[in-house]
Amino acid sequence: MERDEPRRPAGLLGHSEAMRGVLSLLDRIRRTEVPVLLQGESGTGKERVARAIHAQSPRGSGPFVSVHCAAFAESLLAAELFGHVRGAFTGAVEDRPGLFDAAHGGTLFLDEVADMSERMQALLLRALQDGEIRRVGGREVLTVDVRIVSATHKNLREAVAAGHFREDLFYRLNVIQVDLPPLRQRVEDFPLLVEEILDAISRETGKPPLEVAPSALERLARYPWPGTIRELENEIRRAATFSNGSIGAEDLTGTIREHRPDGTILSDMKGTTLREAVEQLERVLILEALDATHGNKTAAAKRLGLSWPGLQKKMRRYGML
Repeated sequence: MERDEPRRPAGLLGHSEAMRGVLSLLDRIRRTEVPVLLQGESGTGKERVARAIHAQSPRGSGPFVSVHCAAFAESLLAAELFGHVRGAFTGAVEDRPGLFDAAHGGTLFLDEVADMSERMQALLLRALQDGEIRRVGGREVLTVDVRIVSATHKNLREAVAAGHFREDLFYRLNVIQVDLPPLRQRVEDFPLLVEEILDAISRETGKPPLEVAPSALERLARYPWPGTIRELENEIRRAATFSNGSIGAEDLTGTIREHRPDGTILSDMKGTTLREAVEQLERVLILEALDATHGNKTAAAKRLGLSWPGLQKKMRRYGML
Protein backbone atom coordinates (compact mmCIF):
# COMPACT_ATOMS: atom_id res chain seq x y z
CA MET A 1 0.00 0.00 0.00
CA GLU A 2 1.28 3.45 -0.88
CA ARG A 3 1.83 5.88 1.95
CA ASP A 4 -1.00 8.42 2.16
CA GLU A 5 -0.16 11.94 1.07
CA PRO A 6 -0.59 14.50 3.84
CA ARG A 7 -3.59 16.76 3.41
CA ARG A 8 -2.59 19.81 1.40
CA PRO A 9 -4.22 23.01 2.69
CA ALA A 10 -5.19 25.49 0.00
CA GLY A 11 -2.23 27.52 -1.23
CA LEU A 12 0.48 25.24 0.20
CA LEU A 13 2.44 23.26 -2.35
CA GLY A 14 5.29 20.82 -2.12
CA HIS A 15 6.47 17.23 -2.46
CA SER A 16 9.88 17.79 -0.85
CA GLU A 17 10.72 16.03 2.38
CA ALA A 18 10.83 19.38 4.19
CA MET A 19 7.31 20.34 3.06
CA ARG A 20 5.91 16.85 3.60
CA GLY A 21 6.93 17.19 7.23
CA VAL A 22 5.16 20.56 7.52
CA LEU A 23 2.01 19.30 5.80
CA SER A 24 1.92 16.16 7.94
CA LEU A 25 2.12 18.25 11.12
CA LEU A 26 -0.59 20.63 9.88
CA ASP A 27 -2.81 17.64 9.15
CA ARG A 28 -2.33 16.30 12.69
CA ILE A 29 -3.34 19.60 14.32
CA ARG A 30 -6.17 20.58 11.95
CA ARG A 31 -8.95 19.72 14.42
CA THR A 32 -7.28 21.39 17.38
CA GLU A 33 -7.41 24.93 18.72
CA VAL A 34 -4.05 24.99 20.52
CA PRO A 35 -1.62 27.90 20.05
CA VAL A 36 0.87 27.43 17.21
CA LEU A 37 4.26 29.08 16.74
CA LEU A 38 5.57 29.38 13.17
CA GLN A 39 9.31 29.85 12.78
CA GLY A 40 11.10 30.48 9.50
CA GLU A 41 13.06 32.98 7.50
CA SER A 42 11.31 36.08 6.19
CA GLY A 43 9.28 35.26 3.10
CA THR A 44 8.71 31.56 3.82
CA GLY A 45 4.94 32.03 3.80
CA LYS A 46 4.15 32.18 7.51
CA GLU A 47 0.91 34.11 7.10
CA ARG A 48 -0.23 31.73 4.36
CA VAL A 49 0.37 28.81 6.72
CA ALA A 50 -1.42 30.64 9.54
CA ARG A 51 -4.46 31.15 7.30
CA ALA A 52 -4.41 27.45 6.38
CA ILE A 53 -4.26 26.46 10.06
CA HIS A 54 -7.25 28.68 10.75
CA ALA A 55 -9.26 27.54 7.72
CA GLN A 56 -9.07 23.84 8.55
CA SER A 57 -9.63 24.29 12.29
CA PRO A 58 -12.94 24.23 14.20
CA ARG A 59 -12.72 28.04 14.10
CA GLY A 60 -12.53 28.14 10.30
CA SER A 61 -15.89 29.86 9.96
CA GLY A 62 -14.81 32.60 12.36
CA PRO A 63 -12.65 35.65 11.67
CA PHE A 64 -8.94 35.52 10.87
CA VAL A 65 -7.20 38.70 12.02
CA SER A 66 -3.50 39.45 11.58
CA VAL A 67 -1.14 42.07 12.96
CA HIS A 68 2.54 42.72 12.27
CA CYS A 69 3.91 43.36 15.75
CA ALA A 70 7.14 44.99 14.51
CA ALA A 71 5.18 47.66 12.62
CA PHE A 72 3.88 49.43 15.75
CA ALA A 73 5.43 51.33 18.61
CA GLU A 74 4.65 49.82 22.02
CA SER A 75 1.77 52.17 22.91
CA LEU A 76 0.20 51.88 19.47
CA LEU A 77 0.47 48.09 19.48
CA ALA A 78 -1.33 47.92 22.84
CA ALA A 79 -4.16 50.04 21.44
CA GLU A 80 -4.21 47.98 18.23
CA LEU A 81 -4.51 44.68 20.09
CA PHE A 82 -6.70 45.63 23.05
CA GLY A 83 -8.51 48.72 21.79
CA HIS A 84 -8.79 52.02 23.64
CA VAL A 85 -11.36 54.28 25.26
CA ARG A 86 -12.10 57.87 24.39
CA GLY A 87 -9.46 60.23 25.79
CA ALA A 88 -6.89 57.47 26.44
CA PHE A 89 -4.31 59.43 24.44
CA THR A 90 -4.11 62.30 21.98
CA GLY A 91 -6.30 61.49 19.00
CA ALA A 92 -8.47 58.95 20.83
CA VAL A 93 -11.74 60.77 20.11
CA GLU A 94 -13.96 57.73 20.58
CA ASP A 95 -13.98 54.22 22.05
CA ARG A 96 -12.39 51.75 19.66
CA PRO A 97 -12.32 47.94 19.95
CA GLY A 98 -9.03 46.14 19.28
CA LEU A 99 -7.97 43.14 17.27
CA PHE A 100 -8.70 40.74 20.14
CA ASP A 101 -12.33 41.87 19.86
CA ALA A 102 -12.26 41.53 16.07
CA ALA A 103 -10.84 37.99 16.30
CA HIS A 104 -13.36 36.81 18.92
CA GLY A 105 -14.42 33.27 18.02
CA GLY A 106 -11.63 32.97 15.47
CA THR A 107 -7.86 33.25 15.12
CA LEU A 108 -5.48 36.12 15.89
CA PHE A 109 -2.20 35.92 13.96
CA LEU A 110 0.70 37.72 15.66
CA ASP A 111 3.46 38.14 13.08
CA GLU A 112 7.02 38.90 14.25
CA VAL A 113 5.97 38.36 17.86
CA ALA A 114 9.62 38.33 18.98
CA ASP A 115 9.80 42.08 18.37
CA MET A 116 7.33 42.89 21.15
CA SER A 117 8.64 45.01 24.01
CA GLU A 118 8.93 43.53 27.49
CA ARG A 119 5.83 45.43 28.62
CA MET A 120 3.80 44.23 25.63
CA GLN A 121 4.89 40.67 26.33
CA ALA A 122 3.54 41.01 29.88
CA LEU A 123 0.22 42.40 28.63
CA LEU A 124 -0.12 39.63 26.05
CA LEU A 125 0.70 36.96 28.63
CA ARG A 126 -2.03 38.26 30.93
CA ALA A 127 -4.57 38.17 28.09
CA LEU A 128 -3.64 34.61 27.17
CA GLN A 129 -3.64 33.37 30.76
CA ASP A 130 -6.98 34.86 31.77
CA GLY A 131 -8.80 35.19 28.44
CA GLU A 132 -9.46 38.78 29.46
CA ILE A 133 -8.35 42.15 28.16
CA ARG A 134 -8.65 45.76 29.26
CA ARG A 135 -8.73 48.53 26.69
CA VAL A 136 -6.04 51.19 26.89
CA GLY A 137 -7.27 53.87 29.28
CA GLY A 138 -10.24 51.78 30.37
CA ARG A 139 -11.19 49.89 33.54
CA GLU A 140 -13.73 47.41 32.24
CA VAL A 141 -12.45 43.85 31.89
CA LEU A 142 -13.63 42.12 28.71
CA THR A 143 -13.67 38.38 28.04
CA VAL A 144 -12.25 37.28 24.68
CA ASP A 145 -12.14 33.90 22.96
CA VAL A 146 -9.34 33.71 20.39
CA ARG A 147 -6.90 31.13 19.13
CA ILE A 148 -3.36 32.50 18.83
CA VAL A 149 -1.06 31.65 15.94
CA SER A 150 2.23 33.54 16.18
CA ALA A 151 5.25 33.78 13.92
CA THR A 152 8.83 34.99 13.95
CA HIS A 153 11.92 34.79 11.76
CA LYS A 154 14.04 34.67 14.94
CA ASN A 155 14.89 31.64 17.04
CA LEU A 156 12.59 32.23 19.99
CA ARG A 157 14.34 29.70 22.23
CA GLU A 158 17.59 31.62 21.78
CA ALA A 159 15.75 34.89 22.50
CA VAL A 160 14.48 33.37 25.77
CA ALA A 161 17.97 32.18 26.71
CA ALA A 162 19.36 35.65 26.00
CA GLY A 163 16.70 37.27 28.18
CA HIS A 164 14.99 39.08 25.28
CA PHE A 165 11.73 37.15 25.45
CA ARG A 166 9.68 35.96 28.42
CA GLU A 167 9.96 32.24 29.04
CA ASP A 168 6.40 31.97 30.39
CA LEU A 169 5.02 33.67 27.28
CA PHE A 170 7.13 31.44 25.05
CA TYR A 171 5.52 28.33 26.51
CA ARG A 172 2.06 29.88 26.11
CA LEU A 173 2.69 30.51 22.41
CA ASN A 174 4.75 27.43 21.61
CA VAL A 175 2.34 24.57 22.30
CA ILE A 176 2.93 23.38 18.71
CA GLN A 177 5.96 24.63 16.76
CA VAL A 178 6.04 24.51 12.97
CA ASP A 179 9.41 25.19 11.32
CA LEU A 180 8.97 26.43 7.76
CA PRO A 181 11.80 25.52 5.37
CA PRO A 182 13.46 28.08 3.09
CA LEU A 183 13.32 27.55 -0.68
CA ARG A 184 16.91 26.26 -0.81
CA GLN A 185 15.68 23.19 1.08
CA ARG A 186 12.76 22.62 -1.33
CA VAL A 187 14.42 21.93 -4.68
CA GLU A 188 11.85 19.25 -5.59
CA ASP A 189 9.03 21.77 -5.19
CA PHE A 190 10.18 24.25 -7.83
CA PRO A 191 8.07 22.91 -10.73
CA LEU A 192 4.92 23.21 -8.59
CA LEU A 193 5.82 26.62 -7.21
CA VAL A 194 6.70 28.05 -10.61
CA GLU A 195 3.50 26.60 -12.09
CA GLU A 196 1.44 28.22 -9.32
CA ILE A 197 3.02 31.63 -9.99
CA LEU A 198 2.50 31.30 -13.75
CA ASP A 199 -1.13 30.27 -13.21
CA ALA A 200 -1.64 33.39 -11.09
CA ILE A 201 -0.12 35.55 -13.85
CA SER A 202 -2.39 33.84 -16.39
CA ARG A 203 -5.49 34.62 -14.32
CA GLU A 204 -4.42 38.26 -13.99
CA THR A 205 -3.65 38.76 -17.70
CA GLY A 206 -6.24 36.45 -19.24
CA LYS A 207 -3.50 34.81 -21.32
CA PRO A 208 -2.54 31.09 -21.39
CA PRO A 209 0.13 30.12 -18.82
CA LEU A 210 3.70 30.33 -20.07
CA GLU A 211 5.91 27.26 -20.21
CA VAL A 212 9.34 27.11 -18.59
CA ALA A 213 12.28 25.52 -20.37
CA PRO A 214 14.14 22.80 -18.43
CA SER A 215 17.33 24.88 -18.57
CA ALA A 216 15.55 27.77 -16.84
CA LEU A 217 13.98 25.51 -14.24
CA GLU A 218 17.38 23.97 -13.47
CA ARG A 219 18.89 27.41 -12.84
CA LEU A 220 15.94 28.44 -10.67
CA ALA A 221 16.31 25.30 -8.56
CA ARG A 222 20.04 25.71 -7.87
CA TYR A 223 19.80 29.34 -6.71
CA PRO A 224 19.57 29.73 -2.87
CA TRP A 225 16.81 32.41 -2.91
CA PRO A 226 17.69 34.61 0.08
CA GLY A 227 14.46 36.51 -0.58
CA THR A 228 12.54 33.18 -0.57
CA ILE A 229 9.06 33.01 -2.11
CA ARG A 230 8.81 36.75 -2.72
CA GLU A 231 12.10 36.81 -4.63
CA LEU A 232 11.06 33.78 -6.71
CA GLU A 233 7.74 35.39 -7.60
CA ASN A 234 9.47 38.64 -8.59
CA GLU A 235 11.89 36.71 -10.80
CA ILE A 236 9.15 34.74 -12.55
CA ARG A 237 7.04 37.84 -13.12
CA ARG A 238 10.03 39.67 -14.57
CA ALA A 239 10.95 36.74 -16.83
CA ALA A 240 7.32 36.42 -17.98
CA THR A 241 7.34 40.09 -18.99
CA PHE A 242 10.35 39.63 -21.29
CA SER A 243 9.72 36.11 -22.59
CA ASN A 244 8.15 35.26 -25.91
CA GLY A 245 5.85 32.31 -25.26
CA SER A 246 8.27 30.30 -23.12
CA ILE A 247 10.63 31.27 -20.30
CA GLY A 248 14.18 30.24 -21.12
CA ALA A 249 17.43 30.58 -19.20
CA GLU A 250 18.19 33.71 -21.20
CA ASP A 251 15.10 35.40 -19.71
CA LEU A 252 16.41 35.09 -16.16
CA THR A 253 18.48 37.74 -14.42
CA GLY A 254 22.24 37.26 -14.41
CA THR A 255 22.23 36.61 -10.67
CA ILE A 256 20.13 33.46 -11.14
CA ARG A 257 21.46 32.47 -14.57
CA GLU A 258 25.13 32.52 -13.53
CA HIS A 259 24.93 31.15 -10.00
CA ARG A 260 26.48 27.81 -9.08
CA PRO A 261 25.97 25.97 -5.78
CA ASP A 262 29.63 26.52 -4.91
CA GLY A 263 29.18 30.26 -5.35
CA THR A 264 31.30 30.57 -8.50
CA ILE A 265 30.22 32.50 -11.56
CA LEU A 266 29.65 30.65 -14.82
CA SER A 267 30.85 33.38 -17.12
CA ASP A 268 34.51 34.39 -17.18
CA MET A 269 33.36 38.02 -17.25
CA LYS A 270 34.98 38.64 -20.63
CA GLY A 271 33.35 41.58 -22.35
CA THR A 272 31.90 42.98 -19.12
CA THR A 273 32.66 46.39 -17.70
CA LEU A 274 34.43 46.75 -14.36
CA ARG A 275 31.18 47.88 -12.77
CA GLU A 276 29.32 44.81 -14.10
CA ALA A 277 32.04 42.50 -12.83
CA VAL A 278 31.98 44.10 -9.38
CA GLU A 279 28.19 43.77 -9.23
CA GLN A 280 28.37 40.07 -10.13
CA LEU A 281 31.00 39.52 -7.44
CA GLU A 282 28.91 41.41 -4.85
CA ARG A 283 25.88 39.25 -5.63
CA VAL A 284 27.91 36.07 -5.13
CA LEU A 285 29.46 37.28 -1.86
CA ILE A 286 26.05 38.30 -0.51
CA LEU A 287 24.62 34.88 -1.39
CA GLU A 288 27.56 33.12 0.28
CA ALA A 289 27.15 35.22 3.44
CA LEU A 290 23.40 34.60 3.61
CA ASP A 291 23.92 30.89 3.10
CA ALA A 292 26.60 30.76 5.79
CA THR A 293 24.34 32.58 8.27
CA HIS A 294 21.21 30.56 7.35
CA GLY A 295 19.45 33.63 6.00
CA ASN A 296 20.17 35.87 9.01
CA LYS A 297 20.63 39.20 7.25
CA THR A 298 22.05 41.01 10.31
CA ALA A 299 24.73 38.35 10.72
CA ALA A 300 25.38 38.33 6.97
CA ALA A 301 25.90 42.10 6.98
CA LYS A 302 28.42 41.77 9.81
CA ARG A 303 30.21 38.97 7.94
CA LEU A 304 30.47 41.20 4.87
CA GLY A 305 31.67 44.21 6.85
CA LEU A 306 28.49 46.14 6.08
CA SER A 307 25.82 47.78 8.17
CA TRP A 308 22.34 46.23 7.96
CA PRO A 309 21.03 49.27 6.00
CA GLY A 310 24.03 48.94 3.67
CA LEU A 311 23.29 45.28 2.95
CA GLN A 312 19.59 46.05 2.57
CA LYS A 313 20.41 48.73 -0.02
CA LYS A 314 22.57 46.33 -2.05
CA MET A 315 20.00 43.52 -1.88
CA ARG A 316 17.28 45.89 -3.03
CA ARG A 317 19.49 47.05 -5.93
CA TYR A 318 20.02 43.45 -7.04
CA GLY A 319 16.37 42.44 -6.66
CA MET A 320 16.96 40.26 -3.59
CA LEU A 321 14.30 41.99 -1.46
